[in-house]
Amino acid sequence: MHCRPDCPRIAQRRGVSLALQREHEAPACLCDDRLVAALSASAARLGLTFLRLPSGAGHDAMVLGGLCPTGMLFVRCAGGISHNPAEAITAEDAEAAVRVLLDFVMHLDPRTLSLKF
Repeated sequence: MHCRPDCPRIAQRRGVSLALQREHEAPACLCDDRLVAALSASAARLGLTFLRLPSGAGHDAMVLGGLCPTGMLFVRCAGGISHNPAEAITAEDAEAAVRVLLDFVMHLDPRTLSLKF
């Protein structure tokens, strides 16, 4: 189990008990290079600036990765806060993401992708 080695010391200093138990472990799912390239091309066609982030995808990609190629389109969040109730995006960023997805779908050739059935 990977945990910061100072966790026991922090717990002792705060007067709380600490018990660590692994509840779930699963390898990250690598995004499909073809889908990443297609999403990047869509953003470029729309004149949007973007970053290609290295991501060992989790979430649904971990489940679907065994079935089909997966990719992710990240939408920037205010203050970089993600996976938190304070997460927020602007209407403009949401619109840009929808435009990228629409362009992606319109240009994707499913014959170039194979399902893993």
